[in-house]
Amino acid sequence: MSASTSTNDHYSLTAAAHQRSILPLAYELLADRSILPEQAFESVVGELTFARLEWASDQALDVDAHGYQALFEASFNDLGIECRVFHQASQFNIGLICETGEHALDQVFVSRGIFGSPNLQFDFLASRKKECEAVANRHGVPFYLLSEDQRSYESECAQIIRRFSVDAVAHLWSSPGMSPSSLLNIDCPVLNLRAIDSNGQHCDVNQLGVNNRAMLVSAYCMRADANVVMPLAQAHLQDERIDVSEQLSRLLFKALNQCSTNKVMYFQNKLFVFD
Repeated sequence: MSASTSTNDHYSLTAAAHQRSILPLAYELLADRSILPEQAFESVVGELTFARLEWASDQALDVDAHGYQALFEASFNDLGIECRVFHQASQFNIGLICETGEHALDQVFVSRGIFGSPNLQFDFLASRKKECEAVANRHGVPFYLLSEDQRSYESECAQIIRRFSVDAVAHLWSSPGMSPSSLLNIDCPVLNLRAIDSNGQHCDVNQLGVNNRAMLVSAYCMRADANVVMPLAQAHLQDERIDVSEQLSRLLFKALNQCSTNKVMYFQNKLFVFD
């Protein structure tokens, strides 16, 4: 087994297939390079199989994430197995689209250092609200003022996201967020929050600090082609001693951390979270 004490040498693979086990072949491919996975998980959901592995790679092998991706794809593609290899120490770039106030937005930036993985990086902040520019300036993040017109707004968001090629986008806390048609032009996860009150009705996340009537808030991935919304993280906002904005930020980063550590996979209209 290859050994390394550097986190820079740790990789993970997520893979999915239809009616086919994945781990035996993945183990065989790594064994050919004298690598034994440190963690391995496989789950069957209906007719779909989802698998995840982690391993440490000896620097002497001189193989990076792209090399491992090519290795697995060469054997997986003909079998209908989709996969992604992730370098665990790679920087994970996030775009922020904000429709909330300054206090809640500031809390997101503060919370990054408390609840976020070390590799999370904010690349831009876009908002219809001009006052959010002051927050962006305080934290050294480029700011983009978005149009009030919904169609122009969505087009501008898509252009900015493509320009920065971010790994994920967080909507703070837009309701209902971007339309399904606009998401077709975005090829990275777009995260939002959804709040449900004690009567089981959806309510505006931006109003939680006012009436605090939500019993459950979910961080979920918005997809243009998903039939079922699967939450990446959930929390009950019942502790009045903790600021609502802090609780929302903590929930957001729990979801972003899962994305940034390669624990979320989308395959054949199914979003799977590796807990």
